Amino acid sequence: MHRFLQFLTICLVLTGCIGVAKSPVYINSQAKQEYENSVRIMVSCDDGEQYVGTGFILNETQIITAKHLSSCDPFLYRVYVRELTGVTEYAAVADKKSPEVDAMRLKILDPVEFKNSVDIRSNLPLVGEELCSVGGGSLQFSWAKKCGFVTYADKEVIIVSIPVIPGNSGSPLYDKYGRVVGVITRGVFNPYDEKLGVAVPVAAWKDLLKE
Repeated sequence: MHRFLQFLTICLVLTGCIGVAKSPVYINSQAKQEYENSVRIMVSCDDGEQYVGTGFILNETQIITAKHLSSCDPFLYRVYVRELTGVTEYAAVADKKSPEVDAMRLKILDPVEFKNSVDIRSNLPLVGEELCSVGGGSLQFSWAKKCGFVTYADKEVIIVSIPVIPGNSGSPLYDKYGRVVGVITRGVFNPYDEKLGVAVPVAAWKDLLKE
């Protein structure tokens, strides 16, 4: 009887009827920080339109994101940050907009001092270098990490083989050391019908790093 029960249990596991407990999977500390630095940005316009984007924590009170999220010139932005207690909503205003490129800085109005901040890399990535982006999709509080390779880079634009979907605007673009090299602004298709991500390199919006 005992052997029969052992045999039955093995059969059930193999057929998927019952499962075997697995050890939890942990992401490394760099990936954890990249996720924690990413924030959700919601914009409500006077005409009823709503826009969703992504941003990242620059320092204790400031967020970097894509400037086109301010197209309807809203007074307030809603910023959602994942913390130990869950997702917290903060009110923010446009603190500074880059006059040349699609990037801007938000300032949190609520009393807060974010403990996370990013390392900034000002030099351009190389063609063929692997970069990763952490951004949100159409779901309000969903984040995903996607990686690809640089296909073109100059002082105004970085093109990387990362598909960009609505809600990704403002996502940080990281190198393998977790340093931000740019801000995702939109997606494009190449001649082979592959979707690519377009980002603004740090050097093009370095004015936002100054007070």
